[in-house]
Amino acid sequence: MVTQPNLIIHVSCIRRIRPQTIGGYEYRFVLVTEAQVFGIAKHWVTKEQSVMISDMERTIIDSLRRPDLAGGITEIAKGLWMKRDTLNVERLIDYALRLDVGAVLRRLGYLLEHFGHARQASALRPFTRVAKSLKPLDPSVKRLAALGRRADKSREEPTWKLSLNVALEIDA
Repeated sequence: MVTQPNLIIHVSCIRRIRPQTIGGYEYRFVLVTEAQVFGIAKHWVTKEQSVMISDMERTIIDSLRRPDLAGGITEIAKGLWMKRDTLNVERLIDYALRLDVGAVLRRLGYLLEHFGHARQASALRPFTRVAKSLKPLDPSVKRLAALGRRADKSREEPTWKLSLNVALEIDA
């Protein structure tokens, strides 16, 4: 679902593991709780070996939690747009609610609304009302203030309480 090559493989893990290089690929392990292990399925690598991988919707939710590990919010938006016909939006929302991370709920709601899923996105709105501050749409992008520029109020998305610090390259 990405347009840029990702040479590092990130793996969710319930215990700390140091980065490793296996078969020429770099693996980095992201610590999660046992309650955060869902949306995965067994994938057979060979007839004797299998690995557990996240389904498409869980991968998107993980990416919204850590956009820096997925190439940024624009890559996530491109992936959502490319898979819009096969994506299970209800499962995506269910996973976001299950993970229960405010920034993920806000980013997902905004992107769903942006890509024409306003009715489904409305299910996430009650969870953003309690938020007191703006979260960046893409936390991996430096803040405007850090660059010596004043934040532009028109770049705020009040419904989702997001600071639109990047422009989405994909328009619905």
